[in-house]
Amino acid sequence: MSTDEVESSRSLADRVGAVLDRLSPSETRVAQYLNAMPTEELIFANAEQLGRLTRTSDATVVRTARKLGYTGLPQLKREAGSGLGEATAHPRERLSRRLSALGSDLGAVREQIFADAIESLELTREAIDDAELQSAVGAMAHADTIFVFGYGGSEHGARHLARTANRMGYDARAVGDTGLMLADSVMRIGHGDAVVIFQPGRLLHDIDVILEHATSVGAKAILISGERLHKQLAKAYDIGLLAIRGSALLSSEALSSIVVADVLGYGLSALDEDRAMRAREQLTHVRQRLIRDYKGSNLDRQ
Repeated sequence: MSTDEVESSRSLADRVGAVLDRLSPSETRVAQYLNAMPTEELIFANAEQLGRLTRTSDATVVRTARKLGYTGLPQLKREAGSGLGEATAHPRERLSRRLSALGSDLGAVREQIFADAIESLELTREAIDDAELQSAVGAMAHADTIFVFGYGGSEHGARHLARTANRMGYDARAVGDTGLMLADSVMRIGHGDAVVIFQPGRLLHDIDVILEHATSVGAKAILISGERLHKQLAKAYDIGLLAIRGSALLSSEALSSIVVADVLGYGLSALDEDRAMRAREQLTHVRQRLIRDYKGSNLDRQ
C-alpha cells in the first residue's frame, strides 16, 4: 500500500488525534467540531458555515483541514462521506438524506446547491492534467470518427461534446445505448477512431466491453470519470480526464462533464481554426435555409 493510500485510509478521528497538540486554539476548536459533527451534516457544510459554527473563519476551517492531512475541505468531506454508502444506498434513502440536510428554507437550498456546484467545478479544474487534456484533444482531432458514450446523467455531457465537435467540423457520434443495443455502435468502432466515455460514478459492464473493443481494434480510448473509476480502470484506457462532483452530491452529475466537454470541443477549434470557421459558416447557412423554409411553409398554411 502506497503512502497516499495509507494516508487516505486514516479516519478523521485518527487525524485529529495525531495533530491536536500542534494546532492553534482556533484550529483545535474547528478540528474537534468537525470530528464530533454528524457525517450527514458535515458533507453538506461549506467553509463559511463551519467558520460561523466554530466562531472562527472560513480560512481557519480550510487551514485546519490541510493540517489534518487533507488537500482541503472538499477532500475531508468526500472521505468522511465515503462511509455512508451513498453509491449503494436505496434511492429513497439517498434522497431522504439530502432533503434532511437541506431543510425547508429555499434560500438555504439555493446556497447549498450553488456551493456544491462551485465545488464541483473548482475540483475538476484543479484535477485536469494539461498533458492528458492535450493528448485527448489531439486524439480526437486526428480520429476518423469520434464515438462519444454516456449513460444516465452523463449522457448530457456525451451529447454535448458530440454536438460541439460536429459544429467544429469533425465527425462525432453520441451513443447512449446499453445492453444488446450497444453492440450496433461498438461494432462500428475501428482503427483510427477515438472513443470518449463519460461516466463519473460506478463501473458498468458496458464500459468494460467498449474499452476492450477499442483496445482490440486500435482505437484511442478517452475516459472522463470521477476519481474512483479513474483509478479502477487505470490500465484499460489511453487518456483519462477527471470530472468531479461536489461532496454533497447536490448539483447534477452532468455539470462537470459538460464543462469538460466544452474544454475539449473548443480545444478542437483551437487546433484548426479554419476548419471550425468553415463548419460554422455551413451551420449558419443551413439554419438560414431552415428559417426561410419554416416561414414560407407557415405563410402557405395561412
